[in-house]
Amino acid sequence: MTKKKISYEQFDNFSVDDETNQLYWRDKPVVTAISLPTWLQIAALAGGIGGGVSAIVAIIRLRIGR
Repeated sequence: MTKKKISYEQFDNFSVDDETNQLYWRDKPVVTAISLPTWLQIAALAGGIGGGVSAIVAIIRLRIGR
């Protein structure tokens, strides 16, 4: 992908919708979505579940008094 610098004059081509905060360039929406690979989504989900289970176990151990 080729990158090109823009001048200060070209900043006038940007606009923002007041209601949705969507960014536009020359009245066309700018795509700002980021998606992760499936394996990384699964790893993040597993880590979140593991952290939640660890927190629950820690709370139970504190309540029991071990």
